[in-house]
Amino acid sequence: MADFRRVYDFVFTSGGVGPTHDDVTIEGVARGLGRKVIRHPAIEGRIREFYKDKANEARLKMAEVPEGTELIVDGRLGFPTLKCENVYVLPGIPEILEQKFNAIRDRFAASPYFLRVIYTSDGEGSIAEHLNATLRRSRAASRLLPEDRRPRVCREADARVEGPGVLERALAHLLGLLPQEAVVRTE
Repeated sequence: MADFRRVYDFVFTSGGVGPTHDDVTIEGVARGLGRKVIRHPAIEGRIREFYKDKANEARLKMAEVPEGTELIVDGRLGFPTLKCENVYVLPGIPEILEQKFNAIRDRFAASPYFLRVIYTSDGEGSIAEHLNATLRRSRAASRLLPEDRRPRVCREADARVEGPGVLERALAHLLGLLPQEAVVRTE
């Protein structure tokens, strides 16, 4: 888990957060993050309120979290989702896991990614000024990938723009600047 949290933007666990001896996810996440396991007072309070005099140690085990955990509370769900750094701790029961993820999914929304590729027979030095002019005009982000010798390739990879219309206008502009005989094909 420690390696995953450094390599990936988000890490999700599923299961192992219940009241029994084999529910060890909290301890594993805490170890992976170099933190202690603590009993969270807000969760403990909710468990004691719900179970009243039946709030035994097994049930209170579900109030344990890695130190520094953020509680993500959703009014539709009875128990908060746990987030510690970039690690999200989710239950293993499929229906509950789905409810929890649906409650937090907006946190992971990203802008769409649009891509167009232009294959050219000209090298970077010949087309760079046209590409730069197009990028300035459209405010798109792009980069040239290494040339392929079969024909040379200029790819608008990483083209992050406001929408597909912006990209199509940028593509049309660039194709208007490039020598027609240099364009092998577009995708």
